Amino acid sequence: PRPITVPTSARLPAGRAVTPTEAYASLGITRMTARRWRDRHGLPGAARRGGGIDTQALAAWLVARGCRVIWM
Repeated sequence: PRPITVPTSARLPAGRAVTPTEAYASLGITRMTARRWRDRHGLPGAARRGGGIDTQALAAWLVARGCRVIWM
């Protein structure tokens, strides 16, 4: 797969889960980009339709790609 460019930093809530809309907004990406990243690069997604994305998993994925996570 082609390399991706994650933001240099992302703000995430300190809670256990974040809605996909909040996650994508914090990363500055569209739903389509998120889908490609999930399919090709393993971006964590919601465990079920209408569910939240685990912020710890998302943070770990971002940090592994050089993004600094700022907890709110």
